[in-house]
Amino acid sequence: MPQEISLPMAMSIKETVTFFANISQMDMTIFKERYEMLMGMLELKSENTLIDDLSGGEKRRVSFIVALIHNPQLLILDEPSAGLDVVIVQKIWDFMRESVKLDSNLTILMTTHYPHEAEKADICGFMRNGKLLAANSPKKIMEILNVQNLDEASLRLCYNRNVDSDVCTQTGYNVTDKLDGDNQIYDSKRNVLELRTIKALIRKKVLWTNQSKSILLATLLPPFYLFILLIFTIGRPPQDLKLGIVNDENIDCNNLNIDYNCQNEGISCFFINTIPDNKAQKITYKSFHKASNDSQKGIIGGFVHIPSNYSTELLKIQNILDFGESNNSHISVYLDHSDIHRYKFANMLIYKAYEDFIDKLMPKCDKKPALFKSNVIFRSYKNDSEQLNFEIDRSTMPAVYLL
Repeated sequence: MPQEISLPMAMSIKETVTFFANISQMDMTIFKERYEMLMGMLELKSENTLIDDLSGGEKRRVSFIVALIHNPQLLILDEPSAGLDVVIVQKIWDFMRESVKLDSNLTILMTTHYPHEAEKADICGFMRNGKLLAANSPKKIMEILNVQNLDEASLRLCYNRNVDSDVCTQTGYNVTDKLDGDNQIYDSKRNVLELRTIKALIRKKVLWTNQSKSILLATLLPPFYLFILLIFTIGRPPQDLKLGIVNDENIDCNNLNIDYNCQNEGISCFFINTIPDNKAQKITYKSFHKASNDSQKGIIGGFVHIPSNYSTELLKIQNILDFGESNNSHISVYLDHSDIHRYKFANMLIYKAYEDFIDKLMPKCDKKPALFKSNVIFRSYKNDSEQLNFEIDRSTMPAVYLL
């Protein structure tokens, strides 16, 4: 029990004592009995009161309970009676004397600035400036110094330097003697990794965080701020994406009734209209060359090329072997790679639109949509006829966008 209060201020009395009992891995049945006994002895009734709301004397009493709760064999108390009323101090001394009588293995080492308190101890030592002036039973010291109480003994030892060596010699204690025998290694029986110990530490941290508003804000605000920053910068979909459409089927999609069917005419328009207008501005081009130039100049973010006879060639496909017969059954996509943010967004936007288009159309044609899911090709600007860049693997699609 240190002189300064070193208790978790955000926990109640019961939570604090229970925490230290769990750290000591006490049997909970024994804990309950000792807890009720110590609470009654020290007259602490409001067990749900936070440590931070207790008076100085009440905090010191809780510290005493924490030091005693697990029934230690060596109890070190640093001025335990400071700030306590005489009734509580008397109860503490009576308890310690009774405990020592019942348990011969118990040793209590206590420091105090009140010499009269030491009259209740078995052995009393006086220290000044780091030197032990005397050590013996209180009665023996008073006899040697011919005084009535330890307060007078303390004064004589401090002011009369001639008494120093005589008293130490007569007491039979040699402070400079070293312990005989081999050094013994103390093996703790506690398992640091025991579940209840880990749970106690986690609970302490949670309670401390909840009670400390500044710590709670410091913990929650940075991630929240970064999340908002991510949404409005990296995570926000591009708002001004321009996408070129080159449809070599020469069909006026504006005057076509958008009704998914298996007719040879207008299937390409079904796909174009599947691309959402609120995600990309679709610009129609009549020339592949013009769309390619605008894309490379950065005027548009890329373009989609639908070959002539696309609708007819697509409906001819019966199995996977038919895909190699005609390139006109494929939709080619050319995207600007200079802005990876826009590129990934456009990549996902087009592929998702194509999936929706296939899922709606093919069941009406009595065909399996899965057969046509890879029928969109993301091509490179260079060596268009030879170098194909298939980037339709779903694992490469960024998950940050919400389409």
